[in-house]
Amino acid sequence: ASDVQRAKTAIQSLHDRVTLVQSKALQSERAVLEITRDMKRLDYAKRHLQRTITALKRLHMLLHAAEQLRLSAVAEPYPDYRSAANLVDATRLLLGHFDGYMGSIPKMRLLRDAVGNIGE
Repeated sequence: ASDVQRAKTAIQSLHDRVTLVQSKALQSERAVLEITRDMKRLDYAKRHLQRTITALKRLHMLLHAAEQLRLSAVAEPYPDYRSAANLVDATRLLLGHFDGYMGSIPKMRLLRDAVGNIGE
């Protein structure tokens, strides 16, 4: 009878350990899913941040090119047409990156119009 009792105890102990392992596996799976979800959010945020940084760099270059174009157009004793021609191309290229903002950001339209007026 003691062998049967020891076997039952061993089986119960094994069952308890299997249940514990299953529980820990489920917790690990949940943790992995949560980490994966967080990683996806961070990846999305990183992409958004990279696009924002790129847009800001282009905006800075556009503003600088527009100011240089303005200065070339009013240079004394006569305008610096060679420099202005290159700057017109650069500002047009940079403005092209902001076409999607023209409808929603009035200052972008003002900048585009100001650059257009310099070219006239």
